Amino acid sequence: MNSYRLFEQIELIGALIRSEERKKSKEHGLQAIHIQILNYLSICNKYSNTPTAISNYTGIARGPVSQTVIYMVKKGLIEKFSDIPDKRIVYLRMTPHGKDVFAQVKPATIFSQALLILEKNGCDSPEPFIQVLVALQKANNS
Repeated sequence: MNSYRLFEQIELIGALIRSEERKKSKEHGLQAIHIQILNYLSICNKYSNTPTAISNYTGIARGPVSQTVIYMVKKGLIEKFSDIPDKRIVYLRMTPHGKDVFAQVKPATIFSQALLILEKNGCDSPEPFIQVLVALQKANNS
């Protein structure tokens, strides 16, 4: 297997998916970072739904994440709530409106089409992709 060719193909797939997400995001008056945050909130657990965790996940500094969170709260996409024992800790969650918008943007239509092609060719298990992701995460200490 030509590793560079595979790398190139994976990058192109990611770029196509992100391109479609940006188009769908614009239909809702949103930017890619807003969808990234909604995506993160859809997969994180109840202990990692904080602005700091979003900053770590997206690789964006806390200041811009904080400003983006404020914007998303105003748009009614997410809401803040405090930790019961420690009121200083702020958690985030998607609102019903945020979940609706996210469902309209994700998964990208192009990705759904790609899944159909994979299934048609007998690759209906995500396991190889999960193994690659885990290996990359371990190599990157993330």
